[in-house]
Amino acid sequence: MSAVSETLQRNSKAVREYLSDLKENTRPTLGPFTDVADELHALTWDYTEREWKGLRSSFVLQTAAAFGGNMDSALDLATVMQLEQDWILIEDDLEDKSPLRRDKTALWKMDSAGEDIAINVAARLRTINEKLFGNALQKVHENQRRPLELFRNEMLDQTTQGQHFEMHMRKLPLSKISLDAVLMIYDRKTGTYTYELPCGYGLHVSYLPEHEILKRRLAFRDYGAPFQIEDDYLNLRAEAKSGYGKEFADDILEGKWTIFAALAKSLLKGKDLERHHQIYGNRNATTDDRREDVEMFEKYGVFDQAMAIQRALWYQARNKAYGLVPRTKEGELLIEILDAGCNRTK
Repeated sequence: MSAVSETLQRNSKAVREYLSDLKENTRPTLGPFTDVADELHALTWDYTEREWKGLRSSFVLQTAAAFGGNMDSALDLATVMQLEQDWILIEDDLEDKSPLRRDKTALWKMDSAGEDIAINVAARLRTINEKLFGNALQKVHENQRRPLELFRNEMLDQTTQGQHFEMHMRKLPLSKISLDAVLMIYDRKTGTYTYELPCGYGLHVSYLPEHEILKRRLAFRDYGAPFQIEDDYLNLRAEAKSGYGKEFADDILEGKWTIFAALAKSLLKGKDLERHHQIYGNRNATTDDRREDVEMFEKYGVFDQAMAIQRALWYQARNKAYGLVPRTKEGELLIEILDAGCNRTK
């Protein structure tokens, strides 16, 4: 097993143990209606108890380790990061109408939930997470509290801005898609939420000066685009039971604005382009329809061009980050873990 795999497993285990204790302290009380309380409790923790890799929480912990941060506070914030991901995913699945999450039925599609209950569960999980963050905030040095709080608010706000931008763009005809718009989505959503936020948590408990934290936050944020291109690639290529955790090519069903869709606009020709427009964003597209679209991407070199861009953006981000990370064992491991999100099994 590689050092990266061992670290991810160790970090995930620590966060899961923390979450297990937290779960026991959040059981709702609804008087004699214990069955309803038990249902709410189970739904609140459903996503958290599914299988997850813990990449973002590991970014928190390994960044803190690389920069000499307080590891107790880092574990608090790594757990906050995991819960933030879970309540955001509940809402994200509902907004995207995604049927699967982590290889199981999405909360909004579950018989015991539905759209209205999913919204409420996400709100409850967010409330639990806010309390957890408040407790974590009180445990860091007083000079770190306000900058950490402001940073978190900024990142979550930018992430919601990115989500709005993406949903707004999907309302436009697919012919309007552009690479600039896609890269804006990648930066404002994935760059902030997947890299800058968790790495920033680790940096903010490391006692670095604020300007040094900012420099590294922005450098780590650049990993967002190559990470998301990799994720979108897996969405189109990963078959059932592959470990990807979502339905095959559901980006096509959603009409998601990705680098693959942007390149298809310029590379596909004639009847193939017309057929692509019939399939992409069609909620009734069958698995065979989606596979046909994927085959057209292959035929016209969409995958080759997109992944060439992905590699260029990844190497650029890596080179920038490498110059800002200590030349220590923990620093080298941080780079490897940052890289891991851009180099998942295809």
